[in-house]
Amino acid sequence: MGLAELRPVRVVFTTVDHAAAGRLDNDLRAAGFTVSDVDYAARVRFELHVPVDEVEAFEVWLAQATNGSAQAELGAVRYAEVPI
Repeated sequence: MGLAELRPVRVVFTTVDHAAAGRLDNDLRAAGFTVSDVDYAARVRFELHVPVDEVEAFEVWLAQATNGSAQAELGAVRYAEVPI
């Protein structure tokens, strides 16, 4: 993995229909967001770790990427290893 440091990240959840899940998953990863878990139930729920100082930018990105169909649900602040 190389060098990493612990940085505060906000756990962010977003939920989309199955039809949109594959594209959103690809878009999230291509944009460099860390997807920590995906739950495929009635709808698909993504759990992400977003650096605290990038949460607002993520919310804007998510609205644009999903044409406003997905909302960010903010969770706890945790510390995660981030490559440096």
